[in-house]
Amino acid sequence: MNKKTELSKSLEVILDLEKIQKVARAKDIAEKMGVQRGSVTSALKNLEEKNLINYEPYSFITLTPEGKKTLKRLLTVILSSRNF
Repeated sequence: MNKKTELSKSLEVILDLEKIQKVARAKDIAEKMGVQRGSVTSALKNLEEKNLINYEPYSFITLTPEGKKTLKRLLTVILSSRNF
């Protein structure tokens, strides 16, 4: 999986959990992605540094407006590349 795909997958999972539960939690993200919680924590820190999510350890996670825009752009690029 390339960086764009990994980024969009992480953001997609957070968005899906937000739709269901209003917020995401690291353990739910790890479970849904089938990875260890430690892997999710480092990815969350990276996404938070890029201002794509609101994240505090042991707290709820939500997408920022910039995170939602980024997810939309990434999905457009991924979907258009699949059409070729």
